Amino acid sequence: MSRFGLAEVARLVGLTPQRIRSYARAGLITPLGAQEAPTFAFQDLVLLKNARRLLDQGIAPKKVQSALAQLRQQLDGQGPLSAVGLSAEGGNLIAEQQQRRWDALSGQALFGFSSSEVAAAMLPLPGSAQKNKPPPSVESLTAAEWVELGRDLEAHAPHQARDAYRRALELEPANLKVQLRLASLLERTGHHHAAAAHYRLVLARQPDEPTATDRLRALER
Repeated sequence: MSRFGLAEVARLVGLTPQRIRSYARAGLITPLGAQEAPTFAFQDLVLLKNARRLLDQGIAPKKVQSALAQLRQQLDGQGPLSAVGLSAEGGNLIAEQQQRRWDALSGQALFGFSSSEVAAAMLPLPGSAQKNKPPPSVESLTAAEWVELGRDLEAHAPHQARDAYRRALELEPANLKVQLRLASLLERTGHHHAAAAHYRLVLARQPDEPTATDRLRALER
């Protein structure tokens, strides 16, 4: 397994050796070797790159380190920190793993709907043939219904639309159309790093998908 020296890691991830050492002292990365000449594994580089990306988005260094420390406790040995995606949304640090989404500092699961909100959003129009049909519960909605709800919410409640598309992807993880719709919404609402991550997921399954290719290229300029 390849190991990287401190100076090389600092150059690759764009962090100072002092900051890298502070993450090591906090137990967030696991260098090997003598203290004066530590070496790092590839997964350490992944975590440090995530930290640098958050710093570049204006998140305070102490908040980034705190979030990483909290995540380490939340995972409790169930996989490496580098396996969790981190993004900044509205000043909050959001963790994502396998379609699960939570606040990195509090550990609180994030999902923007209650059963009553879903019911209200999906009530049939007056005069509809469905007017006497009871509204669906959160648990009973299909992926297609979550997408429909997301479309209805995009204009006036984009954050809830985003959560609706995420719930659709929980039910149909391979649905590239939903993945693209979510990526586009994230891009339009200024969450460019999160959008790029979803475009990459599309391209991992369909490398020649034109929209994902064009938008990812634009975001990476």
